[in-house]
Amino acid sequence: MDTPKLHIDPRVPVPKSNLESIMERFLVSQTKTNEALGESVSQLNFKFKTMTTHQKILENQIAQIAQQVCHLSSPQRHLPG
Repeated sequence: MDTPKLHIDPRVPVPKSNLESIMERFLVSQTKTNEALGESVSQLNFKFKTMTTHQKILENQIAQIAQQVCHLSSPQRHLPG
């Protein structure tokens, strides 16, 4: 005995279930959210790198100023002559 085969015409769209429709909308929404979040993370990363660079510059400037103050506050010694 042969089992009858179900023939599905690929040209005829299969109706989606309610759950399938909900999941599809959710995935589309989640994809958009993920893209927006990725862009926000990229912007924050750029700002963080910029702030790190500025912090290093400020640290160098403070070290230079501290060195100058140290030299100015130490007594000047003159050799007799």
